Amino acid sequence: MINLPSTLGRAFIISALVPAFVFVLLNAAFVSGALPGIGALIILGDTPLLGALGIKSVDLTLLLIPSLIGVLLNALNTFIIRLFEGAHGFERAGIFKWLLERKVKQHTARMGDLRAFQDQFRKSSDDLEKRGLRIEIGKIQQRIYTGFADAGMTMPSDPARLLPTTFGNIWAAIEEYPYLRYGMDGTTFWPRMISVVPKEYAEMIADKKMTLDLLLNSSLLALVFGAEMLAVAAPRVGIGNTAFALGAFVAAYILYQTANVTLLEMGELINSCFDLFRGALGVQMGLKIPAGDIETERHIWSGVNSYILSGDSYYYPSEGQKSN
Repeated sequence: MINLPSTLGRAFIISALVPAFVFVLLNAAFVSGALPGIGALIILGDTPLLGALGIKSVDLTLLLIPSLIGVLLNALNTFIIRLFEGAHGFERAGIFKWLLERKVKQHTARMGDLRAFQDQFRKSSDDLEKRGLRIEIGKIQQRIYTGFADAGMTMPSDPARLLPTTFGNIWAAIEEYPYLRYGMDGTTFWPRMISVVPKEYAEMIADKKMTLDLLLNSSLLALVFGAEMLAVAAPRVGIGNTAFALGAFVAAYILYQTANVTLLEMGELINSCFDLFRGALGVQMGLKIPAGDIETERHIWSGVNSYILSGDSYYYPSEGQKSN
């Protein structure tokens, strides 16, 4: 559903209208003369009626068309995000299947030893052995979670959450974080968490989301423009057109990689909200969250999560009920 106030607001102008405007300008400059369909769209304003009103073709091109493209980008925001995640069925089982298989191998190489040591730690009853395992686990975690290239936030711990793209795996790791720490499913609790997040945090997250949408929309339109330039280059066999197409694809890749960094930054803010404000959410939901007892807290949030999803009252933890 399109939210009209946000569609006409600052976020829409920056994240959707600006890239759409640049895309139309590039089409007008390099594509319209070679592709009749687009050319006909651009000269739509050259009619006696519109001419009598003083409306020229450039008015339609630079105002109406970017606005329509911007509204379309805004309406398809979730679809576009999932497209870059590689989460659609035609991506996971089709064009990106090889990439998903590669991510599975990377996950095994990166997380396999950690999971094995953690399983051994949970099964061990020997304090001396557990002390040694804790040291080894710490070394592996230090290697995984230090440095951007191997940052833990670029890949979820659960292999079932893996997606073909780095962008998708960063998003999966963000959603996984509150569950691993507190037993809170990120997808379930985030719409409720934002009601207790302070204004300054909410604004920072909104700004990061706006930047993220700008980068993704720009990357997508750069890919479309590159494909258009290849279509132009085919009949003209022009080296310049081919160079423009390659440049557009390179720009799309750079924008995508920048989106990954922005998503990591946004994820840190979101995860911080669970670290800092889950207690306030518990108060809002009428829960009694014990301070300093993480295992009981995880049990409470896990039960509430199941209750929200299913509605079955037996999931609601008795120790989490707030006494009046």
